[in-house]
Amino acid sequence: MPGTVREFADDVYIDVYLNFELNEDEILAEDRQKLARACAALRELFEENPQWRQEVEIWIEGHTDGTVPREAATRRDRDLYNWRLSGNRAASVLYEFSQCGVTPLSHPVRAIGYADTQPLPQCAGKQQCRDNRRTTFRIRPDKAAIAKRPELKTATICEPPH
Repeated sequence: MPGTVREFADDVYIDVYLNFELNEDEILAEDRQKLARACAALRELFEENPQWRQEVEIWIEGHTDGTVPREAATRRDRDLYNWRLSGNRAASVLYEFSQCGVTPLSHPVRAIGYADTQPLPQCAGKQQCRDNRRTTFRIRPDKAAIAKRPELKTATICEPPH
């Protein structure tokens, strides 16, 4: 799958970096092919590992930078605007996923918006930073479901010494 993979706690993040124009939720033309490859890779992983449908969730996370249109006069307006925009960005990616066969009905995939609450380190303290106008994918394992697998209950980790 294209992108940078990093782990945090029990989750695996795949930073594919689908960026967006300022105040827009439409996926850029140059990112559509990258998104199609990511979706195809996820679909293939689920086909090869059907048990993952019960054991993991894929979260599509939308983000914004801190800019807002001029008509957002109050702090409340600004916050609501960025929450809506980040959710719409995640939903745009989810829609594209559904077009390639990875849908919430058939796969454990969810869309969520974080507004401007999780800026990238290189953008911290900057009101506008293109890198923050992004979506990322998070793979969240369900440890309880994984622990219920029969092969994990009977597996021998290592043979005792003779």
